[in-house]
Amino acid sequence: MFCASTLKAQNNDTYAFLDLPAASRNAALGGQAITIYDDNLSLAFDNPAHLSEKTHNDITFSYANWFKDVNIASVIYGRNLDNKNFFATGIRYVDYGKFQGYTESEQYTGSFTAKDMVAEAIYTRWLSPHWSCGVATKIIYSVYEKYQSAGMAFDIGFSYHNIEKGVTAALVCRDAGFQFKGYYSIDGSQRFESLPVNLMLGLSYRLPKLPVRFSFTYHNIQKWDLSFSTSSAVSDVMSESSSARQDIDMFFRHTIWSLEVIPTNYLYFVVAYNHRRHQDMAIASKRSIAGFSFGAGFSVKQFSVGFSILPYQAGKVGFNIDFSIDMAAFGVK
Repeated sequence: MFCASTLKAQNNDTYAFLDLPAASRNAALGGQAITIYDDNLSLAFDNPAHLSEKTHNDITFSYANWFKDVNIASVIYGRNLDNKNFFATGIRYVDYGKFQGYTESEQYTGSFTAKDMVAEAIYTRWLSPHWSCGVATKIIYSVYEKYQSAGMAFDIGFSYHNIEKGVTAALVCRDAGFQFKGYYSIDGSQRFESLPVNLMLGLSYRLPKLPVRFSFTYHNIQKWDLSFSTSSAVSDVMSESSSARQDIDMFFRHTIWSLEVIPTNYLYFVVAYNHRRHQDMAIASKRSIAGFSFGAGFSVKQFSVGFSILPYQAGKVGFNIDFSIDMAAFGVK
């Protein structure tokens, strides 16, 4: 299957779509926004420890287009249980468009679709004014033509927040789980595959006298080799480099760097760099700004809008737009 092989091009795990950014702020911050704590509800998709009283009664809708026919949508709603316990529930949906099916002898078999979906429940508990922890439970369903799969995954997050010093630190384990229905069987037995577990550590710091915040994330701690899988047709851009250069490059593939400018509480601008994405999208003979991401957002009363763009190669740009509503605007308390 084309879709399945595309999703697995970077690793041997299934459900690789879980790594796709869930909303515009997440995408603008490089795809793994685990240290950003504010009133943006969609950030809880990346770190379940980041729900708070600020996310109560908010609902966020997001839409993204990645290349021509790949469309991604999500929605999340937050609710306070009390002053220490917070809850949110969300859905993410990925549609890869229509494909034309052919047999090995090139006989047309009709068109088919490919889709991935995940529904999740997120719970955060604040242990003290500076410490929070959270867990997310995900139910996953995937269908590529006649091949269907279902599974479950869990996120666990811990965060330290010190607003006075402008520091947030986070440790997150995402997508630890299992399939309970594989895509296919071998000799009558279900074929089960591993999920894309991602252990991450991050730190952000907001300058005391300037509206600027720097963030650093080190992802996939559990796995050193993040090189693009090679074949006779495609090879990793660093495959011919020296061992020392490959090691330095591999370290940076684990990193995401971002800079935010936040002139007011109602406006932000973001630029980030994800070195793994840059190397995965790189073509040895061409220069590219793949790996960079850009975003901006603003709030007006009880409404917020965010937008991000992710360049890949010349003419290949993904974008994400979302808007959030405080349901109090409609009388919901």
